[in-house]
Amino acid sequence: MRFWRGEDLLASGVLAAVLILAAAMDLRTQRIPNWLTGSALMAGFLIHTWASGLEGIKFSAAGGAAGFGLFALFFLAGWMGGGDVKLMAAVGSLKGVWFVLHAAFYAGLVGGALALSVMIWKGTLWRNLRNMAVSAYTTLHPRRKRVPLGDVSQERIPFGLAISLGGLWALLVV
Repeated sequence: MRFWRGEDLLASGVLAAVLILAAAMDLRTQRIPNWLTGSALMAGFLIHTWASGLEGIKFSAAGGAAGFGLFALFFLAGWMGGGDVKLMAAVGSLKGVWFVLHAAFYAGLVGGALALSVMIWKGTLWRNLRNMAVSAYTTLHPRRKRVPLGDVSQERIPFGLAISLGGLWALLVV
């Protein structure tokens, strides 16, 4: 899709504001409100429809579906909250499929660094690594008694912060 320069600049500005708000709210309350993600999703549709008509609708729909689809499985597995999934859908609606793939990659890097930092801070890193190694080993070797991954600590990571930082990182480099 060919952008009018102002369209992309406006979508980037809205996205930056939404990501900063989402990060602050996720850190403070561990929730990303529906009014924020819903407004951002609609803003993506409005900006791109206004500038590009039907092509803009397709662009925002594909981006929103990609953002939602990337993280929906994590939500269904219980590894992520619904606000995180809706935030990625909003990112896709504003910036499209290609951008959401980059933002998700960077969010994964930031989220991994956050998780590692939390485990180091709480002193659970070596226990978690050992438990994951034992579980992986017993899962891959059928003759061994399988050891479940139940003893891995369950620290909560504010992944909305990781999505926000990953999205801002993507805005700088994509």
